[in-house]
Amino acid sequence: MKATKRISACLVSGVLALTLCVYGCGTVVDTASEKEQATERTDVQEICEAPNYLTDEEQAIFDAAVKGTEAKNLKPTAVLATQVVAGLNYAFLCQSAGANPAWHIAVVYQDPQGASTLSTLNDVDLDALQVSDQSSERMMGAWVVCEPATASLPQEAATAFSNAVVDYEGVELSPIALLSTQTDGGTNYRVLCVGSTIADGPVRGLYVVGIHEDSDGHAEITSAEQLALTAYVG
Repeated sequence: MKATKRISACLVSGVLALTLCVYGCGTVVDTASEKEQATERTDVQEICEAPNYLTDEEQAIFDAAVKGTEAKNLKPTAVLATQVVAGLNYAFLCQSAGANPAWHIAVVYQDPQGASTLSTLNDVDLDALQVSDQSSERMMGAWVVCEPATASLPQEAATAFSNAVVDYEGVELSPIALLSTQTDGGTNYRVLCVGSTIADGPVRGLYVVGIHEDSDGHAEITSAEQLALTAYVG
């Protein structure tokens, strides 16, 4: 009987120890996981909301084209480029609203009679941009990049952009829209721009420009990639 009691006591103690370990370990893992998630949230790339720079005519063309389509709830921001065909193609920069905002490029065709239809709609994934290492008008496929409207970046981004482009050489940049921000030892901005090359004659293209501003307010361009527009308008 005494041996049986000792064995039973050992079993109870073992089960209790195992239970405490399981629950204790679970608490530690959950706490670490929460800390990791909190850390990850500090450097998440946040999509920015952009104002509408369309003229009344461009807005009417877009509205007529997307009526009754999957793009009807998109918010257009600007016309990035046009292409003369038997009529005219417009490449609109658009944004989907809601809990998960995202950027898109919608191509709208306007026929010679003035009727407009939606031709293509493609996502602009900021983590997998289609870019080109060539600055050539031939890369545009007969698309002509539009002169930017009077774009107004949010004040903080506008200041960072102005400070960053002062010493930047090779391409003259004009902002179209603030695409995203990210906090990571300062602030990272990604700005869509119209860029004109300075050397060998001006060639205009679309550029996604990365800017880092440190905690002291010093800003510099960290990347400037030419957007391969033809990848988004086909």
